[in-house]
Amino acid sequence: MTALGSAAVLAALVQTPGVSHFFGCVPLGPAAWTGVALAITLSALAPRLERLTAVRHLYALATRLTQRLTDSARHTRHTLHTGIARPVA
Repeated sequence: MTALGSAAVLAALVQTPGVSHFFGCVPLGPAAWTGVALAITLSALAPRLERLTAVRHLYALATRLTQRLTDSARHTRHTLHTGIARPVA
């Protein structure tokens, strides 16, 4: 329900000529409205999709990847700060 309300506000702000100009927006075209419709649909289906095993596995994979990237960034920062691989000026 919140997604529909957000879409209604988006439509009012972006599609109304005077208001959209005030906010520096241009009216959305068909491709953009397709994206809006897809986002609304996915947000409405998200609670149901989370129950699917494949989606849970995808979330777990994304979590592990994020953790590895964070660890790698932390290690790189540490290496740079210890002077072992300090950039040459």
